Amino acid sequence: MDLLIFTLLFVGILALCVFGYWLDSRYNMQIVKWMNMEVSSPFKEKPQKYTDADYLQLKTRVENLEKIVTEPKWELEQKIKNL
Repeated sequence: MDLLIFTLLFVGILALCVFGYWLDSRYNMQIVKWMNMEVSSPFKEKPQKYTDADYLQLKTRVENLEKIVTEPKWELEQKIKNL
């Protein structure tokens, strides 16, 4: 009886592994990578909305705004407005 349970358990686990590998190869579901903790989610990743060029453009805009805000003339104008 123990041999039968062990055999069924072994065959069941083997079938699950083979099924997982089949899903990975057929539908690129990343189930095996997820089980091995190589990815955080087995689902398909959402495409990145912004490209590196967009981030570079935003970075330059922020740098320009920082230059404007840190100018002494801008600070003086703000103090005058507050009075």
